Amino acid sequence: MGWGKRPHETARVRPIPGGDLRARSMQTAQSPQGEIYARSIVDAARCIGVGRSTIYELIAAGKLRKFNIGKRALIPESEIKRFISELMEGIAS
Repeated sequence: MGWGKRPHETARVRPIPGGDLRARSMQTAQSPQGEIYARSIVDAARCIGVGRSTIYELIAAGKLRKFNIGKRALIPESEIKRFISELMEGIAS
């Protein structure tokens, strides 16, 4: 069969009780009305369309700000919007 797992041994994602599969991948802090306040590093990367390491590089360069709750790093939604707005202003100039 070669490298990797056999077709019947592929990994399966277990559904979250009372939720859908998307709930597992979307790691965000939301208000009860569904407004997003902050995103995980991975979710912020998906939102912007870059990789996780690019997000860490932007944070290290001071272009994005993050905060921690325990060991978890979150990026405020307002930071993501500000960053994209600054990129768009640079393009328009």
